[in-house]
Amino acid sequence: MPSERVPRRTLALLGAGAVAVRLAYLVAFAREYSPRRDADHYQTIASAFANGDGISAPFPFTYLHPTAFRPPLYPAMLGAVYWVTGIHVGVGQLLNVALGATVVVLAAMLGAHIAGYRAGVAAGIAVAVYPPILANDVVLLSEPLSLALLLAMILLLVRGRPTWAGAACGLLVLTRPSAQLLVVVVAAWLVWRAGWRAAARFGVVSLVVVAPWVVRNWVLIGAPTIVTSNGFNLVSTYSDEALASNGFADAVFDPRFRHINDANRNEMELDNAYRERALEDVSDRRSTPLLVLRHNFARYFELRPDVNETAERSDGRDITVRNVTLPLVYLVTVAGIIGLVRARRRRGAELLLLEGAYFTVVSLAVIAVPRLRAPLDLAAAIGVGLLVAELISRRAAEAREPSPPPTKRQSRRRRRRRAGADAHGSWSRWRLSWAWAPPRAASRSRGTASRRTRSRSWSRSSFATCPPCSASQPSTRTVS
Repeated sequence: MPSERVPRRTLALLGAGAVAVRLAYLVAFAREYSPRRDADHYQTIASAFANGDGISAPFPFTYLHPTAFRPPLYPAMLGAVYWVTGIHVGVGQLLNVALGATVVVLAAMLGAHIAGYRAGVAAGIAVAVYPPILANDVVLLSEPLSLALLLAMILLLVRGRPTWAGAACGLLVLTRPSAQLLVVVVAAWLVWRAGWRAAARFGVVSLVVVAPWVVRNWVLIGAPTIVTSNGFNLVSTYSDEALASNGFADAVFDPRFRHINDANRNEMELDNAYRERALEDVSDRRSTPLLVLRHNFARYFELRPDVNETAERSDGRDITVRNVTLPLVYLVTVAGIIGLVRARRRRGAELLLLEGAYFTVVSLAVIAVPRLRAPLDLAAAIGVGLLVAELISRRAAEAREPSPPPTKRQSRRRRRRRAGADAHGSWSRWRLSWAWAPPRAASRSRGTASRRTRSRSWSRSSFATCPPCSASQPSTRTVS
């Protein structure tokens, strides 16, 4: 039954199981993990935060400065933990393991709200063991925190709490750069489903949560922005250099962009210069968006896995595990979408489809490395849980229900067989009764025979037609 809640004991077991699976994965495939690229940048910002320097980093320059290149929430959380425990990569990995287990528990709660207890447990198990989600939960990336906030937002929305959902969405914007327009999309959905008042509360609270960060960037960086990496994403994907490099060119480290990097020593100025360069190249070549879409589609849906190997290694993923489990990714994605579509009348499934479509469109438009597929992977895993629960419930219902009544054609055939059996039985009984019946008198018109003569005739006839048991015994009937 929909809108059920999973008992706390079951949620605790799911969370403990998720921690165990992630620790086993960490020991087996990420024991010697060292942060690279994006993870190294998060690690640097978290270390600066732990040391009292706030959200600061040398990247993309060579000196420590206040940065907005990454959203602040995940490195601030990681830095707060480092401030207590000391700066250790293993501590950050354990933090993400805990966040991944939280995602599993929230997925079970959402699955139960959509399609009942069995669906909740199935969704939690699917999210707990799905390899692409596991790979994100043992490295220093913001995916586990962003998925937890995403599920919290959806749960609050389906339970009729748009104000708190707006707070969760605001925190999500401060965690995942691609969520910047999600506030508008969800607010539009709320106008459709709950009215403009709920949408207004959601949007206002989201803006209030994000506003302090925007003001900070205005004061320290020079512009009221959420991140200063939008121009980098555009020029690294839409520039001529990116198209010549099979779809991506890192503008910070690629020497072909050195003149832009040397001329702009402020993050906001560099972001504007990158954006202008990307727009110029797009205006010179109108086919660029289609080329970018083709490259990103192949990367995002793993149609060319070899192209993603460099990005996968940079994100700390084991290539052997990726190659072995890749067929499962295709299967879960298709089956999960089918499960969500079948449950689309429920608001939770509708929101999962909406967020999966939103993040897919954003990734296809800009950067589409496999780890950015995490929101779609999460939605697909929950959809698989819904589909499995539906199949189990259907089989259980079929086992409990009596056999269906026969069709009209089957009923006609059964009546014919019954009529034939009755006729055959009647004929057999008539033959048996005829064989055992005493012979009738030849004719009443012959006149009356003597009583003694009829009795002798009946006695002789009974000897001739009696059963075998009577063959050795003469008839007990006497002649009067």
